[in-house]
Amino acid sequence: MTENQSYKKCQSCAMSIKKDENKGLEANKTLSMKYCQFCYKDGEFIEPNITLKEMQEKCAEFFKIEHPVMSTLFGKKYITSIAKLERWTQ
Repeated sequence: MTENQSYKKCQSCAMSIKKDENKGLEANKTLSMKYCQFCYKDGEFIEPNITLKEMQEKCAEFFKIEHPVMSTLFGKKYITSIAKLERWTQ
């Protein structure tokens, strides 16, 4: 995708960023089209040194708490999909 295109999921953690309130902020305070508010702020990653494995573990725990039924059904697929996101494939 180009810089002007919008993603449906955060390209760091796979959280939905369809709604503006879920999007992170660029350095110029515009909404990020790639990353969520939990991963990205002021044009930088909130946890710049987090590894893919750490991100997957963090997301798995969050998913279990916030969506326990969905986690049982789709948790493994969701966690595996994180490795395919732009942050982790560059």
